[in-house]
Amino acid sequence: MYVLRLKKYQTIGQSNSVFYRNEYALLDIKTISYAPIQFVIYYLIKTNAMKKNISIIVSACLLFLFASVTFAQGEKKAAASPPAKAMGKAGAATINISYSQPAVKGRKVWGDLVPMGQVWRTGANNATVFETDKDIKVEGQALKAGKYALFTIPNEKEWTIIFNKKSDQWGAYNYSDKDDALRVKVKSEAAKEMMERLTFDVKDNKVMFAWDKLMVGFKVE
Repeated sequence: MYVLRLKKYQTIGQSNSVFYRNEYALLDIKTISYAPIQFVIYYLIKTNAMKKNISIIVSACLLFLFASVTFAQGEKKAAASPPAKAMGKAGAATINISYSQPAVKGRKVWGDLVPMGQVWRTGANNATVFETDKDIKVEGQALKAGKYALFTIPNEKEWTIIFNKKSDQWGAYNYSDKDDALRVKVKSEAAKEMMERLTFDVKDNKVMFAWDKLMVGFKVE
């Protein structure tokens, strides 16, 4: 693969002016992929390399287009369930929740997209992460400071909230109850308004999350 290596020279009498002279060398393909294509073409024209190096121009254009399309596709895919954070105080403790926000998109969520009676990641992509910098009590039960995967088991009226010691998990595919630090049961209720995307909130010593027409919360102190 022939690509460009640029050498930087300072022009005589102009301390702030520079120009570039080309040499041929191997260069990391990522560097060319993300370089502005306009600069590459301009550079080749200025160095009279256009005619001699048409294959370089074509390759650079194709690489730039490929990188742009790949980046756009990645952005589109990531946007389906964008990352989000919620933070708040519970007594002296600071609570941080990191999660992804799936959308309803006209689908039936509860009992279909999210099955009842099964462990759920409480979001999308990686399991939701719950972190506390101090020991706390959740619904009156002790939970040590640390980072946990926040799983849930939805049911019609009562949910199980699970704090699992393995915080870095994709979905609930490798979930094991042997790693549970704490389980509590809470009631679900109708949301005050329809929530298109899953949303967490931490305030007034309570963690709340709502999606579609349902809301679930648990006390933290």
